[in-house]
Amino acid sequence: MHQRSSPVNTTTARPRGSPTRLATPFTLKCLKCSTYIHKNKRHNAFKETAHGKDYLGVPSYRFNIKCTACKQTLSILTDPKNGTYIPESGCVKVEEQLSPSLEKTADMNQNSSNRLRSESNMKDQISTLLEQSRHVSSASARLDHKDRNKDKQSS
Repeated sequence: MHQRSSPVNTTTARPRGSPTRLATPFTLKCLKCSTYIHKNKRHNAFKETAHGKDYLGVPSYRFNIKCTACKQTLSILTDPKNGTYIPESGCVKVEEQLSPSLEKTADMNQNSSNRLRSESNMKDQISTLLEQSRHVSSASARLDHKDRNKDKQSS
């Protein structure tokens, strides 16, 4: 029977936690090699409980994944208070920007909603003016009727 000359330390060979499959919740940038790891990229991660970081009894979890280029360990922490994830070590969250076509669409939507509001205000003003005009017309008609009655009585 063949024995190994030196025992293998299994505690340093594998990260702590249970293995799980994880899709990155947002785009990450590795701090070591500046590689971008895009949102929804699937990884084999190791999940562990982050002790002392629970919120109202809900535990916070730490997910350790490897960078696809340099194999550095990237750590993401769950945030049960806000229902999000926080990059903990080895990476930063990349804020996603709207593409120019989406910005243009958003501007068009904003302009059309502003236009609808102004049209609604104009309609309200027109209806108010029409109502005032009806009151003036009816008051004028009453005065004309009184004038005719006075003319009939004086003749």
